[in-house]
Amino acid sequence: MEAVTQSMEALEFASHKLRGDRALMLLAVKRDGGALRFASSKLQADVDLVIEALRQDGKAIMHAAPEVRTDPKLHIAMKGNSEVLRFLGFDSRDRLSTEQELFDTYMGSWTSPYNDEDIAEVLKRHR
Repeated sequence: MEAVTQSMEALEFASHKLRGDRALMLLAVKRDGGALRFASSKLQADVDLVIEALRQDGKAIMHAAPEVRTDPKLHIAMKGNSEVLRFLGFDSRDRLSTEQELFDTYMGSWTSPYNDEDIAEVLKRHR
């Protein structure tokens, strides 16, 4: 653990056991998102660990397991990160519609309990 706090490159020479240690890898990716490349394949598929790595370095998405890249939790967490969204295939020109689509898909569509006539009536009374 001491070596990791001093240099992320130390992970390159770490044992498979250490690369699979979630606490150690969480510490590493919080310091340097690129450390995700040294994590075990199991941890590269851990959506929460990947999100932490991406908060530090959007390029770490290249080291995330393919199944994590399609996880709705990851998409929602990265909605403001155009670098990650572009890598995932979202076109930045469609960013607003993509964010709305993600919201609608995973959070549900909200509809007003009032219709246009009710709103117009209230506005007329308060002039």
